Amino acid sequence: MYRAQRYILAMRADKVTKGKRTVRRKRASTSKDANLLVRCDSGTKKMLERAASVRGLSLSDYVRSRIVPLAKQDVEEADAGVLRLPREAQIAFWQALQNPPEPTEAQRELGRRVRELL
Repeated sequence: MYRAQRYILAMRADKVTKGKRTVRRKRASTSKDANLLVRCDSGTKKMLERAASVRGLSLSDYVRSRIVPLAKQDVEEADAGVLRLPREAQIAFWQALQNPPEPTEAQRELGRRVRELL
């Protein structure tokens, strides 16, 4: 087995084994003083545990490393008033703007009522 493979296979969340010696990993200096409980089905939990294991992380560290950046992105987009759409959704949105459907009778009636109020 190659050295890199042995190194990867021996990785754990808190320490790394290199040959015969174990090196402790440095942890982030931020204090984790709040809890978050997430309920999911057992299949989802097993999949998350597997993903964490593949990355050499604890389940908590894995979830935190994946969710926090997404949450930050959501907040930044909401603050900026930016709507990010996947390519397919962008195309569908543009096509709907270019070729709007005919208004329904209910929409026409609503338009008449709004014009009366203005």
